[in-house]
Amino acid sequence: MEKCIITDQVDDDLECALKQIRDKGIHCVELHNVHGKSIEACSDEEIEQIKRLLDAYGMKVSSIASTIFFLCPLYESDQVSLFNPAFYTIEGDADAHLAYAGRACRIAKKLGASVVRSFPFRAPDNRKGPFGTPADYEKIVANMRRLAQVGEQEGVVFAVENCPYSHLPKGEMT
Repeated sequence: MEKCIITDQVDDDLECALKQIRDKGIHCVELHNVHGKSIEACSDEEIEQIKRLLDAYGMKVSSIASTIFFLCPLYESDQVSLFNPAFYTIEGDADAHLAYAGRACRIAKKLGASVVRSFPFRAPDNRKGPFGTPADYEKIVANMRRLAQVGEQEGVVFAVENCPYSHLPKGEMT
């Protein structure tokens, strides 16, 4: 296992982050916020620029820290919002997020990563829990199966990050 740092946790400017990370003797990064957006929303040209910077600083990419299913309502009636404006994320329904998932896989392969992060759906603002109910699990699993199909087609693994803002806020639930 290698030490790894999410670049935007060091600096919002990718090149500044890479320099600081390299200076600490670490040569592996995870990419989330880049160019003022979530990594899966970057253009092909931006990905080429990111690749050049990674190569220039001798960095490997462990995973793409995408926001697949993070700001995504589990149910049509759910209203979800961002808890922090500095946390860039994609939006839309499950179909929109699955389209981004394919993009995230292609970015991962371009940058030499085999893992893409996803989330177990944002807990809604307009209703109170409990979350992680049997009905929630059923709907989450159905969507995760769709996500797994994308990963299988693309040859990339999706990791699910439990998150306190999600339907599965605890590791044991995830």
